[in-house]
Amino acid sequence: MTKTILKDATRLSLSTIKNYLNNYPELKEIYQSIKENSGTVKQRKQKEYNTNKMKVV
Repeated sequence: MTKTILKDATRLSLSTIKNYLNNYPELKEIYQSIKENSGTVKQRKQKEYNTNKMKVV
């Protein structure tokens, strides 16, 4: 889930969403968890690959 999808679903502006996420750490944690778990298997594998690649360098 991206902020743009959230914007369209809630009819809030991106700035408002960013402010909520910055002002409420609980919302930011929930958003991050949903964002990480909502990707496809391929996207999650790619993210894991890129994360591991950065650790090696």
